[in-house]
Amino acid sequence: HYARDLLPDDLKDGNIVLIGAQAANPWVDLFEPNMNFVFARPQNREYTILNRTPLRGEPAEWTSNLNDTQRVYGVVAFMPNLNGNGHVLILEGTSSPGTECAWDFVSNDLTLLPFLNSIKREDRSVPHFQVVVECTNLTGSSVERHLVAWRTMK
Repeated sequence: HYARDLLPDDLKDGNIVLIGAQAANPWVDLFEPNMNFVFARPQNREYTILNRTPLRGEPAEWTSNLNDTQRVYGVVAFMPNLNGNGHVLILEGTSSPGTECAWDFVSNDLTLLPFLNSIKREDRSVPHFQVVVECTNLTGSSVERHLVAWRTMK
């Protein structure tokens, strides 16, 4: 469905995938209070992902300038739905290639499975999580992606 066709009840029960940052998909705004990696409002053709609680060695933000689109970023957030009885997968990026970078991370077993195995709990369940992925933008497509930061949720 297009974001404009969703209803609040769609986000309360069941599972859903939201594609696009808050500026493109306002439903993401409902989940941002519980997210560590969030997008700042774009300024001067720069798109910034804020790191609300940087860990040691992590930057407070990652910025991608649309005038120099070599480096783009994607955010993947696997979170509980609004009622906590399902899941929401949020895929967002600093640009279309950045969103593609987030999609490529979750759709490629070579990147997703090692990450999921590294965060599994003792009972083998996968906790909710958030990641920031950095990619190189090559003529509008994301390539050479790597994980730059991640968090698991309790």
